[in-house]
Amino acid sequence: MRAVAEEAVVPDRWRPVRRLGVDETVSRRHRRFVTHLVDLDDGTVIVTVEGRSAKVLLDALEAQGSDWLAGVQEVAIDPFTPYAKAVRQLVPHARLVVDKFHILRLFGRAVDQVRRRTRDAVHPGWFPMLLFGILGLVSIPFTRIGEGAGIGLFWLVAGPVGGFATARHYRNRALSLGVGMRGRAYMAVGVVLFVTAWVAGLLTESAAGPMIAVALGYIGFARLDRNWPIAVVASALGVAAVLVAVVDPAHGDVILALAFGLAFTLTGLLLRRRDPIA
Repeated sequence: MRAVAEEAVVPDRWRPVRRLGVDETVSRRHRRFVTHLVDLDDGTVIVTVEGRSAKVLLDALEAQGSDWLAGVQEVAIDPFTPYAKAVRQLVPHARLVVDKFHILRLFGRAVDQVRRRTRDAVHPGWFPMLLFGILGLVSIPFTRIGEGAGIGLFWLVAGPVGGFATARHYRNRALSLGVGMRGRAYMAVGVVLFVTAWVAGLLTESAAGPMIAVALGYIGFARLDRNWPIAVVASALGVAAVLVAVVDPAHGDVILALAFGLAFTLTGLLLRRRDPIA
């Protein structure tokens, strides 16, 4: 890279340029930058110098003299402040613009930030956490019914109802913000995975099976919402359910249901405090 840079700054390789482009590339392996100066009229790379700073650009431009700089009418740069300062210092008469590639990239980032903020506003993670945490506490008496059938039947009903309530809440939030949303995915996750909870209760004859299914369901909700706190709590619940199923499946139902209910309820309350709309 240094050899290329040293070869590129030989003065006789320069020629008059009307529209100048300034950009850089970086070696990902060594994290070393080089700055390229390009004739935008024909796309020719005029010079490549090692480094990425105002001084690097100033040195390269100053070496060409005032007559060459006077011929530059426009300079396109990436949104890097040191480059802009160098251009304004040595070529103040030229029009300074940001090249279209970087404008499109900045626009894409801005749109993505708006999309993320809108998603977070429409899909508050606290609501399903709080709702299913309360349902988890309500489910405790059902852990003592039918050796797993009671808790499985409870989640067979509570799961889809909770999924519907979550989708409804998200829809109302979206309407209040003037944006649209699709709630079918939440209903699908609720129905499919909580039917699985009922089947798991029958097969395992304990609360561990349904709780594993509930944890998987919540990981699905977290994936839809891009919400890592929900994913972390749900994963911890799944690990706890697996441990209960292996170590003491006969006596861990109440403790597991209580831990699930408290963890989700408290997490939901904490997340709700951070919601500016709630």
